[in-house]
Amino acid sequence: MRRIGFFLAIAGIAAWLAASAALACAQTEPPPPGMSSFLVARPEMPDPLFAETVILMLPQAGAGGEFPLVVGLIVNKPLRTVTLRKLFPESPALRQRSDLAFFGGPVDIETPAIVYRADKPAGKAIRLPGGVCVNLDPDQAAAMAQDPKQVRDFRLILGRSQWAPDQLHSEIMEGSWYTVNAEASIVFAADPAGLWNTMAARARLIPAAKHLPELAPGLRPAWWALSDEAWR
Repeated sequence: MRRIGFFLAIAGIAAWLAASAALACAQTEPPPPGMSSFLVARPEMPDPLFAETVILMLPQAGAGGEFPLVVGLIVNKPLRTVTLRKLFPESPALRQRSDLAFFGGPVDIETPAIVYRADKPAGKAIRLPGGVCVNLDPDQAAAMAQDPKQVRDFRLILGRSQWAPDQLHSEIMEGSWYTVNAEASIVFAADPAGLWNTMAARARLIPAAKHLPELAPGLRPAWWALSDEAWR
């Protein structure tokens, strides 16, 4: 894989992680039309890395089997000191831009992915509802970020979040996560810092027993059968 200045991001990410310390499985059926699955950290989230996060969950089948685990990208944590201009100093298209890279999760934090809008996905992109595409291939993601004319709106995301199915199941049962269906386009919110408050407020309107079905379309395995009481 090409290394395009990502060593410059590691120090910034490490600093961001320190400053933020206070801060699946079998495919069943797709999300409802126009909707994607999100994990939203509950206020009680014990892990500071995931506090107040909103995670766009990716369909396992869409990942092409490359990631046999449950995979998602945090979409509301811009890295305040890591700009695309720093990551790609030789890109003429980025010299006058101040776009920030985003922290996608603690796994492979030097590896880029890109979320963008397109009428037609390119390369190895995963197509989500609403014309949103995700490309996990690091070389393709880096190339697209360096030529923003290829895409409408985009987020370059460093790292990813992933779990073994049993691990995520346990975390949801312990009350760490809400599960919410929402428009994939919210990943481009103008105020990413405010996205968690918006999504958490939406999640609290969903009856507790309904959070499993919200996740079910894209992620629930057959063994995830819980009583209403388990979600109270």
